[in-house]
Amino acid sequence: MNNEFDTLVFDYNGTLVDDVDLCLNLLNKMLKANNHKEVTKKDYLNIFTFPIKEYYRQAGFDFDSGKDDFAKLAYEFDKDYRAMFINCPLFDDVISCLSKFKQTKRLLVLSATKEQQLDEQLRFFKIRDYFDDIIGIKDIYANSKLQEAIDYFSTHEFNPKRTLFIGDTIHDLEVASTLNARCALVARGHQSKKRLEQANPFVVTESIEELIPLI
Repeated sequence: MNNEFDTLVFDYNGTLVDDVDLCLNLLNKMLKANNHKEVTKKDYLNIFTFPIKEYYRQAGFDFDSGKDDFAKLAYEFDKDYRAMFINCPLFDDVISCLSKFKQTKRLLVLSATKEQQLDEQLRFFKIRDYFDDIIGIKDIYANSKLQEAIDYFSTHEFNPKRTLFIGDTIHDLEVASTLNARCALVARGHQSKKRLEQANPFVVTESIEELIPLI
């Protein structure tokens, strides 16, 4: 590791916890229940985006005609995810990397998960104590985590040149870019490696461990 970055801001879903298959299964459960065609994992990685409502629309839900109710779907997904996330593992390199980074860096989590649930889930996985602070959203609709990031860093010490955002989606890059920071994208989560590379972040890797020499 070097001293270029002193603050690392981690995404949660698809970056720390391996929950892609769970999210895909819950999506297909809802699609099937509402008489829509299910999607493959390849499809999922190519359509997942923020805000979540837009990704649901690309998956096949029809909100414009009123056939499908986004608020109802969001509630159903949230309920089922909270009941089933305990079956998802952390990625293999998470504990060792957080332990190493914690020695010299300030570690944060920024997630489109409701903040109370984020705290509970980090504690379940026994990784909450690695983080100096957590930043979650205020509701279950996962529109964006940009405003939460802006609000947090406007009231906390923040040097964008020494801050690296680490996530698995283009939205992580959008947040980092808005704050004039850099972003590393890890291609093992909710978007395909091709999409991540086309977004042109600081770096695209297939694990957090690959980032160690860079940060």
